[in-house]
Amino acid sequence: MGWASALGKPIVLLLERGHEYAGLVTGLGSVTSVTSVEMVDGVVRFDELDSAVARALAGVSPPR
Repeated sequence: MGWASALGKPIVLLLERGHEYAGLVTGLGSVTSVTSVEMVDGVVRFDELDSAVARALAGVSPPR
């Protein structure tokens, strides 16, 4: 994540709902484009992940 953010690359994070993450992860959006996809009980919604990756590659900001 460090090199990707330093080079201005978009990042897609796959995060588990209800978990706490280090400041490096939670503050990453202040230095580069970050899209987060939330897992619930270890289950990934691949349609959301595919969409997040496509938006990141296209340079589109994630919806707020």
